[in-house]
Amino acid sequence: MTTAAPLQQRPSNLDVAFSEDYIGYVGVAVGLAWAARQEWIRRRVDSYSFRNSESSVCQASIDFTVPSLAPVIVVPGGNRVVVPLALADKSELSVHFDLRDASGQSICRLPSEVAARIGGEILINLASRAIRRDFDRDPTSPHADKLPAELIKIAALDHTTWSDTDWKKLKDRDWGLSKQERTRLFVDTSPFHNAVTCFALSYLLCVLTPGEPGQPRIVKLRYDTQDEWFRRRTRRRDQWLAKAAFRAWAVPIRAPAQDAEVYHFECTAPEGVDIREVSPEPDIAVQPQVNPSLSA
Repeated sequence: MTTAAPLQQRPSNLDVAFSEDYIGYVGVAVGLAWAARQEWIRRRVDSYSFRNSESSVCQASIDFTVPSLAPVIVVPGGNRVVVPLALADKSELSVHFDLRDASGQSICRLPSEVAARIGGEILINLASRAIRRDFDRDPTSPHADKLPAELIKIAALDHTTWSDTDWKKLKDRDWGLSKQERTRLFVDTSPFHNAVTCFALSYLLCVLTPGEPGQPRIVKLRYDTQDEWFRRRTRRRDQWLAKAAFRAWAVPIRAPAQDAEVYHFECTAPEGVDIREVSPEPDIAVQPQVNPSLSA
């Protein structure tokens, strides 16, 4: 299985850091850091301000300590830690994205395509751990495993849909695995199953921040969204009824209360729009150590 052992030589630029020689190590380290996020993300505050039924301004403040498990790369200006801060929806178009630290200085983030590839490496490592062996990923090998390439494809940025039917198709295909390996890997509601669903629809927003493990940091992000949810999820008749205020509609927003020790969510809307209810996702209820605060 691939492990997160320290690199013998830290890559000296982003192109090398996320090349085929290093991406596996970076992906595993980022995955381990994200899995332990409740230990180092102290507080997150999300604020949504709706302009209309199809766009909003989103702001988030994330208070965290630099995780010791996150990988470190060398870039001009010194070392940077690759920190996974949040899941971003692949289907949501974000514009005017702004990412800054507590002092207002701009912070770099990984390109979305690279972050999505890291998601693929996380899936490959989880699958490898489930079947209890390394995958043969040598393209010239006659016995190369086919599943890793498919997992990278699922996590890619242009892959934005997933359903129980897709999971069943993935299970039913012949990946060259033994019967015992298939039994271990394709278990409904297993960590691998949940991760495939997650990275088929989302990618990790990763920032490059200076600092040593344990040092406190605050990152603030702001972006505008233009979402197709209104046209995509409702019939034309319901659209007109909703816009004419004859019918209420639900706005799906991922409120990641389970990602931090303390979470606060608030939203505002223009005059004439009534926010009737803000409901947390069901899985928040099974996170007793999380203290979500919701307001509108």
